[in-house]
Amino acid sequence: WNLLDNALKYSEGKPEITVTVTSREAEAMVSITDGGPGIPKADQTQIFDKFVRGSDARKAAVKGTGLGLALVKTIMADHGGRVMLQSELGAGSTFSLVLPLHTES
Repeated sequence: WNLLDNALKYSEGKPEITVTVTSREAEAMVSITDGGPGIPKADQTQIFDKFVRGSDARKAAVKGTGLGLALVKTIMADHGGRVMLQSELGAGSTFSLVLPLHTES
């Protein structure tokens, strides 16, 4: 929910959001892509830390506490997964949730 909410908040009048679900080998991946402004490279690793917000988000006065992405990262880790980010300024962002697939033996 947090990733969808962020995609809407940061899409600045371009609320087209794409959600894709794929699987390969032993993992499932849910990716959320927005058409927002993108995240500067310098902010991309830090935004997953508690109480950290991207510099552009602060400048644009977008509401938030800086906890959402930290919680996403923690929840994914607790389930044996991870969160990945691909972002380019002016071209939007894609957050991907990668979870291990468990098969019955």
